[in-house]
Order: sequence, then C-alpha cells, then structure tokens
Amino acid sequence: MKFYSARQAIHDAYAIHMRSKGFEVNLTAAVSELDVLGELAKMRRQLDRLPEDDRLTPAQRRQKAELVARLEGWAPVSFAHGDRSTKVDADRLIWDSKDAAKVISVVEKLPAHLKAWCYWCYSPLGNTNQCWFKQVEAQAKVRECRSEADRLSAMAAGLPERITRCKTDTRRAELQAIDTDELMTKAATLEALADRLERSLRQPDHCSPFWNWLDAQIAERAPEKIRTKTLLHVRDVCRASAYNYRYQVVTGIQKPLMSRKVVCERFGVPSGNFERNYRPWISWADVVCDEMDKAALPAVAKRLK
Repeated sequence: MKFYSARQAIHDAYAIHMRSKGFEVNLTAAVSELDVLGELAKMRRQLDRLPEDDRLTPAQRRQKAELVARLEGWAPVSFAHGDRSTKVDADRLIWDSKDAAKVISVVEKLPAHLKAWCYWCYSPLGNTNQCWFKQVEAQAKVRECRSEADRLSAMAAGLPERITRCKTDTRRAELQAIDTDELMTKAATLEALADRLERSLRQPDHCSPFWNWLDAQIAERAPEKIRTKTLLHVRDVCRASAYNYRYQVVTGIQKPLMSRKVVCERFGVPSGNFERNYRPWISWADVVCDEMDKAALPAVAKRLK
C-alpha cells in the first residue's frame, strides 16, 4: 500500500478495513472504471459554464444541484492512486491490511473529537454519514408535523363552541359534518411521526463526537446574551464552513460547496446582516478545521515514516 499523504492514508486504510469486513467498497475497481480526476474536471467545467445563481432557470438549477451532488459523491474516490488493475493477489491484500492497521491504530488512539474528524473528513465512513442535510430536513419535518397536529387538536377542541356561535345554517352544517375523532386521529398520527423522527435524530454515528465538540466550542465562544435562534444560525453557518473545508481539501476545488446565498436559502440564515453577524464565524470555523488537521494528521504522518 502506497501512502502519498496522511489524508490519503486515512482514506485508503479505512477503505481496506471496510472491504475486509464485507462492505461493498472496491476503490481499485472503481478507479479502473473511470478516470476520476478527468471526470471531476469535466463536471467543474460544466458548473463554470452555468450563469450566476440569480439568473438560473429551474432546469439549470436542477442541473447545478445534480453536478454539485456528483462532485461531492466522487470526492473520496479521488484520493485513490496507483494500480488501476482489478487483480489483487492474496499477498498484496495481506500487506495492505497490515499497513492499514498501522494507520487505523493511530487514528483510533486520538481524542474522540479528532478521531471523529478523521472519520468524517477523510475516511469512507464520513461519506456514509453525511447526515447533516438530512438532519436539517428531518427537523423541519418535525416542526411541520407538530404544528399541524396542534392545529388539528385545537380545531377538534374548539369545534362545539364554533358550532354554537355560528350564525348561518350553511356554515353550521359544514362544521357539524366535521368528524372530531378523525381530527384527533390525524393529530395523533402526526405526533407519532414527529416522535419517530426525533428518535432517529438522537441516534449517534461515527461523526457525532466531532459535531458535538464543535457545538460546544460555539456555545463557549458565543456572547452570553445571544438569542437562541441566532445561536442556531451560527451553528449552521459553522457546519456549512466545515463542509466547505472538507470539499475543498478532498477535491482540490477552491470554489466552496455552499455559497453564502445557498447557506441563507437552505438553512434560513438571515442575509441582511450576514457579513456583520456570521462572516466572522466562517473565518473562525475555517481556523478550527485547520487546527484539527494540525492536531490529527502529523501523528498519522509520523507513523508512516
């Protein structure tokens, strides 16, 4: 197994480990089927030919979203180097597994947040745990379900009074036709769905220690009188900055994965005072990510010598 950098070593080591455990990961075969760097450059050119975000047509917006998703999906594979043949002899697998174990042993001994950082940023495990976007969507769905459940419950509870106060026979007949039991059943179903989604959000994954550590750092650094909603926006901005850092490091593409406009639209961050309230947090998150690399990667690089 050839190591070109600590980042590539972490990725390839966990890829070998996953493959040996029966996971369907075969980077050698994947690289043999496609020139990854050439494909990345081709998709990058297609993105550059698209107009600015405010001038995109709906079809172009879908095309851009698809290209960005494909770029992110191919990012870990771009670390792979070397032999493009799918033939791997037994001796090669044994030696590769031995080399991978050396790298993994270093990562596993790191503090929890650094180990999770390596998982998320550089290993294939991170590519299967890019759950933040789904988490944001699930949280929005939870709020929507609970809001609708409250509305239906309030409607069922206040229906008799509304019927009593009704002044027209037509409207009274419409209200009397409403089944309160059906409203309460729908409300209970929505509440149960919201509970299931919240339970799924609480389930930990390999990357949770890093995100929890980052949230704690944000809370410690934030002003004492900061509003809860503003603090949540700060967290979203910092997480987006971490994703941009990972995207730029892994792909070598300097254009961020999520621009300011995308962050504001997707996560509801106010755009009017973005530069004043949130731009400093982006710079801070970039420094934090850089410091994480400086704390984790030298230990791996030292083990490779």
